[in-house]
Amino acid sequence: GYAMNGSLHRGNWGLIETPAQTVLFFDSRRMYRNAFGSENDVAFRHQPAEAGANYAFADGHVAWRSSRQKQSFEPRFSVPNPPE
Repeated sequence: GYAMNGSLHRGNWGLIETPAQTVLFFDSRRMYRNAFGSENDVAFRHQPAEAGANYAFADGHVAWRSSRQKQSFEPRFSVPNPPE
């Protein structure tokens, strides 16, 4: 199944500083509807050639990554400029 990055259940996604590197959804071992998870829940599939997983990133692109490539599950949010 798939799961959403549990670190993103709160916060304004438009303020993520590195959306192209921040995981939004991923192949998951959690097999229930509306699952949330972390890097500990990634299901590395697509073997025997090489274990890996599919990831959807906060900027909208999707990519397969090897299990040897660490992905970013902890978003950093920028603080919007306060009104003057």
